[in-house]
Amino acid sequence: MLWVNKLKAGAKEILKEHPFSVVTFFSSCLLLAILSYSYELEFPKIFDNTLTFIRYFLLSITAAFFLCESNFKYKRMIGRIESLKQISKSLVYFIVVLLGAAFSAVYALFQVLPYNTDIQILGLSTSDTKELFLRFFYVYLAICICSGIFFLYKKCGVSFENYSVKGFLGIMKGYLAYGVILLGSLCIVWVFSLLIKDIDAVEFVMAIVTGLMAYTALLMALSKPSVTISKFGTVMMGYVFPGILAVAFVIVYVYIIKILVTWTFPSNEAFTIVTALFACGICIWTMAQGCMEGRYLKALRIFPLLFIPFIVIQIMCLFMRVNQYGITPSRYAGIMLIVFEIFYESYYIFRLIKGKGLGGFLFPVVIAFVVAGLIVPGINMFACVTRSQKKVVEKVVEQMAAGISVDDQDLARAKSAYDEILYQGGLEGTIFIRTLGNKYTEEKVDEFLDHKLASYADRHSRFSTETTWDVVDVSGYNSMSQVDMYSFEEEIDPAALELKSESGDAVLRKVDISFLISQMEANGNGAGYDSNLKEFIREPLEFKDGSRLYISYIYFEEDDYGKITELNLRGYYLY
Repeated sequence: MLWVNKLKAGAKEILKEHPFSVVTFFSSCLLLAILSYSYELEFPKIFDNTLTFIRYFLLSITAAFFLCESNFKYKRMIGRIESLKQISKSLVYFIVVLLGAAFSAVYALFQVLPYNTDIQILGLSTSDTKELFLRFFYVYLAICICSGIFFLYKKCGVSFENYSVKGFLGIMKGYLAYGVILLGSLCIVWVFSLLIKDIDAVEFVMAIVTGLMAYTALLMALSKPSVTISKFGTVMMGYVFPGILAVAFVIVYVYIIKILVTWTFPSNEAFTIVTALFACGICIWTMAQGCMEGRYLKALRIFPLLFIPFIVIQIMCLFMRVNQYGITPSRYAGIMLIVFEIFYESYYIFRLIKGKGLGGFLFPVVIAFVVAGLIVPGINMFACVTRSQKKVVEKVVEQMAAGISVDDQDLARAKSAYDEILYQGGLEGTIFIRTLGNKYTEEKVDEFLDHKLASYADRHSRFSTETTWDVVDVSGYNSMSQVDMYSFEEEIDPAALELKSESGDAVLRKVDISFLISQMEANGNGAGYDSNLKEFIREPLEFKDGSRLYISYIYFEEDDYGKITELNLRGYYLY
C-alpha cells in the first residue's frame, strides 16, 4: 500500500498548492453530474440554465487560478513574494483573476443563450460577436495554460528535456490510476444495477471520478515530477521510441531519393506523414535527451537536424495546394507549422552550438503562434483564408456582372471559394461577403454563383452512379490498367486526384476530374445513388496527354462545407 500512501500525500500537497483551481474544477464536474439528471428531475429551464452557466464559469476560470497558483509558488520559492497579503506584489493575481472571471462569464453566457438569440453589439450580430470573442477566449486559455506549465517547470529546477520525460511518465502513471478507479467504479454501478436495482449513474460516476482525479493527477505529474526515472521508462523513452522514429526517418529518406530519381512531386499523403513525424518526433527526441547521457545523448541531439530536409517536402506539398486552390484553415495550419519548424530548427541549432538545451523556449512561442493565428489583424487564419479565396470570387462575379461567359471549372472554383469564405472566413469573411453583396446585391451574387444560403442540410452530401462497359476501345494505347481505388481524407482534391491501380500499390498519374464532380453536384440529388447521373460517365474522360479513363462506378461524399472527404472510383485507365 506504499503507492496509495504516496498518492494520498501527493494529493494533499497539490490541494495545498492549488486549492482554488482544484476546487473550481471539481465543482464544475459536480455540476455536470447534477445536470446529467436534469431531464429526469425535470429542472425548470431557468434553474437548468443557471447551473449550466455556473458550471462553464467555474471550468473556464480554473485556467486563471492555475496560472496564479503556479506563478505564486514559483515566486515564493525564489523569494520574490512571501504571502498574498503583500498587496503591491500580489495585485497582479487579482487582476488576472478578474480578467479570467470576465472571460469566463461571457463564455458561460454564450453557452446558455438560445440558438436564435439576435443581439446587435457594435454593429455585429450575435454569431459574429461570439466568433470574435472565442478567438480572444482561446488566447486567454493558451496564455494561462502555457504560462502556468512554464512556472511549474521553472519551479522544478531541472532541464526542459528532463522535465518533459518526468512529466510525461508522471501523467501516464496518474492517468493509469485514474482509469483503473474509473473502470472499477463503473463496474460497481453495473453490478449494482444488475443484482439490486437498475440505476442510471454512469454519467454521474464518471463526472465525480473525473473531478476528483483527472486534474489532480495532471498537477501531480507537472508540479512534482519523480526524482528518478525507472529503468523501464529509460528503456522505452531512450531506446525503443527513438529506434522506431529512426526507422521512420530512414523510410522518408528513401522516399526523398525516389523523388529525386523519378523527378516527381511528393504525393499529398507525404505532408500528413511528415507532419505526424514531426509531432511525434519533437516529443520523442526531447524526452529521450532528458533521460540519456554520454555518447548516446550526443547521437540523440542530431535527431532534430535530420528532420530539416523533410521541411522541404512539406513546403512542396503545401505550395502546390495553396497555389492551385488557395488557403483553407487546414492549409493555414500547415503554413504555421512550417514556420514553427523553421523557427524551432534555427533556435535548436543556436542552442546546440552553445551546448545547451531548449530551456523554456516552446512556451512563449506557442502563445505567440496562437495569438498570431487567431487575433493579429492581417495574418490571422480568418483574414488569410478570406484574402486568398476572395480573388477568385471577385473575378468571376465581375465577369458575370459584365456579361462575360465564365468557364464551368472557374465557376465551380468560385463557388468553392465562396463557401470557404462563408463558413471558414470568420468575421473577415462576413465583412467581405457583405461588401460584395452591397456592391452587386446579395441576390445577384447568389444568382451568379447559384448559391444556397439556407442551411447545411440543403447542401449536397453523397453522389453515386455506375455504368457497364461492354467494349473498351484500346486502339492507339500501349497499356491498360484496371482502376479500383478508395480514398478517405480530410479533403480530397478532384483536380489532382492520384489515380491508383487495382492493387493500390502504384500511382498511375494525377488526373483532373473536377469537371465531372461539378456536373454530378449540379445535377444530382445528394442522396446517394442516382441513375440520372449515369449520362456523365457514358463517355470516357479524355486528358491533355491523350490518356483516357473509363469510369464504371464513382461515389463521393462531401462534408458540411462542400469538401470531398470520401471517394470510390472503379474503371479502366488507358495510356
